Amino acid sequence: MKRKLSRNRLLIVVYPFIAILIVTVAFTAQAQMQDGGQRFANRAVVSEQQNPSAAWQAPQHQSLPRGANAGRTPVSRLRAKRQSTRPMGESQPVSKFAYVADSDVGMVTGYTIDSATGTLTEMAGSPFPAGAWPRSVSADPQGRFLYVANTDSSNVSAYAIDETTGALTEIPGSPFAAGFQAAAVIVDPSGRFVYVGNQYYGTISAYTADPATGALTEVAGSPFASAGAVVGVTVAPSGKLLYVANFDGSVGAYAID
Repeated sequence: MKRKLSRNRLLIVVYPFIAILIVTVAFTAQAQMQDGGQRFANRAVVSEQQNPSAAWQAPQHQSLPRGANAGRTPVSRLRAKRQSTRPMGESQPVSKFAYVADSDVGMVTGYTIDSATGTLTEMAGSPFPAGAWPRSVSADPQGRFLYVANTDSSNVSAYAIDETTGALTEIPGSPFAAGFQAAAVIVDPSGRFVYVGNQYYGTISAYTADPATGALTEVAGSPFASAGAVVGVTVAPSGKLLYVANFDGSVGAYAID
């Protein structure tokens, strides 16, 4: 009887201690979650100081009703918004049209782009005639002219783009002569120069583009030798370097004057 009574007293003493411990752990976990959220916000602010080229806003924590989720902030609500550092008033081209070279039929298919969904709809008058085996297309940054490298006819077709409908109209003088088997074309970021990779002889044709008409004039010294059969070309965003992908898997780099 005495043993049973002492056991009951022990349980009476232990149970309140366990209850106090559970409450203490719960409050400690809640405090750690809130402190962790604050450290997350501090890290976002530090990121802004470490990267002066981009402005960041610290995450705005939203309070939730107390209960099972009290003190927690869903990950989906922790957001850092990147702000553009582009100067006010500087124009930014908006992509409204897309063009595809149809090599088998010697045509260029044009599409309008739905700004909300990205859905493509073939535009009126499409497809548009190109040279023999058109293989690559490139538009100037302002979206006024389109250039197409025609491999089998070894030339470049040039078109004016209708700013409203996207329809293509071949400009006077087009197509312009290129090297043998013109395989790739790119317009530089300024829109002043056009480069064409010629596959068979491994050369690069360089042109100046008339800003008013889009007509091409080959620059002195063109075409320039490449290390292999050219299958792709691109220009660095700075406009100072041209990169050339060759059929053998090598990549050539050229400084642009």
